[in-house]
Formats: sequence, C-alpha cells, structure tokens
Amino acid sequence: MMWFAQGPTTNRGIHWNRRNHITTNTEISAIRIYSQSRISPISDQTAQGPFPTIIAFCRQGALWCRRFATAEAMCLHRNIDGKLYMAVQQERFRNRLGKWVGSIRKDEESIQLLECTPLAIMHLALIGLFFVGFSWTAFWICFGLYFLRVFALTGGYHRYFSHSSYKTSRVFQFILAWVGASSAQMGPLWWASHHRHHHQYSDTEQDIHSPTRRGFFWSHIGWLLCRRYGAGELSRVQDYAKFPEIRFIDRFHSIPALGLGVGLFILGAALERYAPGLGTSGWQLVMWGFFLSTVLVYHVTFAVNSLTHMIGRARFDTGDDSRNSFLIAMLTFGEGWHNNHHRYPISTRQGFYWWEIDVTYYILKVLSWLRIVWDLRPPAPQVYAEANSGWQPADSP
Repeated sequence: MMWFAQGPTTNRGIHWNRRNHITTNTEISAIRIYSQSRISPISDQTAQGPFPTIIAFCRQGALWCRRFATAEAMCLHRNIDGKLYMAVQQERFRNRLGKWVGSIRKDEESIQLLECTPLAIMHLALIGLFFVGFSWTAFWICFGLYFLRVFALTGGYHRYFSHSSYKTSRVFQFILAWVGASSAQMGPLWWASHHRHHHQYSDTEQDIHSPTRRGFFWSHIGWLLCRRYGAGELSRVQDYAKFPEIRFIDRFHSIPALGLGVGLFILGAALERYAPGLGTSGWQLVMWGFFLSTVLVYHVTFAVNSLTHMIGRARFDTGDDSRNSFLIAMLTFGEGWHNNHHRYPISTRQGFYWWEIDVTYYILKVLSWLRIVWDLRPPAPQVYAEANSGWQPADSP
C-alpha cells in the first residue's frame, strides 16, 4: 500500500514516495528551499505605476505557474512523490496568498480589479456600436440623454447637493437626484461629500482627485478605481442626508441607471415594431442612448476634476490650480469656469460675465421664473471688485 502526505508536515514525520523510498522532513525542507531559491518573491517595485494591483496579480500568477513547473522537474529529477510536493506547495500557496491579499487591503489607494469592473464594462460595451448600426433616432436620443444628465449632474449633484446655491422643493430635489444617479456616477450624497472634501483640501495632499497629487490619470479616473473612496462621508452632507428618499437613491444608486437601460430597450423594441421607418431597435437605443451617452458624460465630468486644474487661465488667486476653460465649459454646460467657482463656490452662476457661457445657469434661471427653483445666489460684489483689479498669475499665458 502507498501512502502520501495529505497536508502540512510535522517535525517528526516521514513520508513514502511512489517507489517506497523514505522522504524525510529534511528533504521536504530542501524542496521548499530549492523552489524559493529558483523563484524570487515579488518586490515592492511591482506596486508602481497606474495599475499596481493588476500588475501584481498578473506577475504573481506567472510566478506561481513557473513554481509549479519547477516543482514537476524537481520531482522527476530527485524521484520525489509529486503529491507530497504538491501538499507542501499548497501550504506555501495559502500562506503567500493570505499575505498578498492582506497587503492589497492595506494599500487602499491601489487600483483594484473589482472596482475597475463597472467602468471597464461601460467602455468595452461600446464595441457593440459597430454591430447595431446608426440611426438618427438613436443619435438624438443619445444627445438628449447626454444633455439631460449633464444638467442633472451640474445643476443637481454639483450646484444643489454639493453647494446649496439655490433652493427647490423635495419633489424636484428627488427628480434631480434620480436623473443624476442614472448617469452611473454613484448617489448624490456620495458625490456631494467627496466634492465638499475636494473644496476643503483643493490641490493639497489631502485632495482626493488633484492632478498635482498623482497626475492626470489619477485625477481623471484613477481615484474612482480604488477601494478607499468607495464610500461617502455622510457627516459632510447632513443637510441632505436627513431626507429618506435621497438616502434611498444614494444607497440604491444603480436602480436609476439600470432602469434607464431597460427603458431604452423597451422603447427601441416598440419603435422597431410600430415605427420601422425610424430604423432603430432595442439594442441600438441601449448602445447609443445608454452606453455611449453615459461614457461621454463620464469623461466630460471627469475632465472638470483633472483638466480644469491643469489648463486654462486663472482670474482669481484661489490658492490652488483651478483654471477657467472655455472648451470644458461648453462641454459641461458651464462647469469649465472652474477658477470662478473655486473663488465663490456658493454662487449658482459660474460664468461671472455675459461672455462666459453657462448653460446650467440659464436653465436654472428659466426654472426660477416658473418657481420650480428659487433663491439663486449671484456672485458677491467683492468678487467682481477683485476680478476688476486685474490680478493674473505669474505664469499666465
């Protein structure tokens, strides 16, 4: 009868290999030392770069494959039972895996595979555009949802929930939160709490998404892919966390986005059946109206965090790197006047002059005439006095 090791060895045990040769613990230790000497452990340099966890994961997998290949050759060369060696390696594998996972959890700002998944799916899904074709119906729905959701983010998540720059009813407050959540950028309380943190520590080491801290990629999208910022700080948004319907949307923020996708599919299927002349379908509206529109909204919103702290002109000395950018203002309906905003965050209007186009403010102004919103806050007179003083940074173009 042949006996094989079924688990970790003890200090005084012996094992039989397949040819009934005794393999002692000394020989098992030699196997461990041999495999360790042939494969070097992961160095700290693996964690460098924009995707430290992904790189470490791939490298660790390659090392484990090489190690088992080395183990097989070792067993054949020394006539050692393969099952015995695998038992030893399994023990080492469990220990190494536990230490590695623990080190990942400690580095909460490393980019995680799990956190990457939703954004990766949204971008990879754009490949479907090449399979569903084009129609003007899909194009205009894509544009309309882009317009609607950018306004919900700029006028709702930003100027209302983050800065309380105007007032509105609980009904319209709920609508802003729901439409904003359909853009798949988490809930209003999460969004506002992180934004308030950004204003408190703008372009310092404590700033969550400053390009001066860890570069463009981090400020644009990298900070969204790590575990540390997956939860918001409700203590920063107690003024809106008191509303149960807002807490509901913040907790189940995926419902509006998923509901939009399902609704677009149903609409497209209905149009394909009852209005075939429009040339659209359920999947076409999903690809254009949900995936493409959402990704466009992603990147114009993210550009405010990254590019408006890197390019443009600064009218005010705000103590940070915020800039005014005409191009980003056009894409984000006024959010590109970022230096203005950092000088006076509670102003509903971010384009302080008539030539600084601010579409979000124009829409809110019309809504104020209809009494849907009210008490819009203008820039303070001293802000205009400061702007007229002609201050410019030394490196201004």
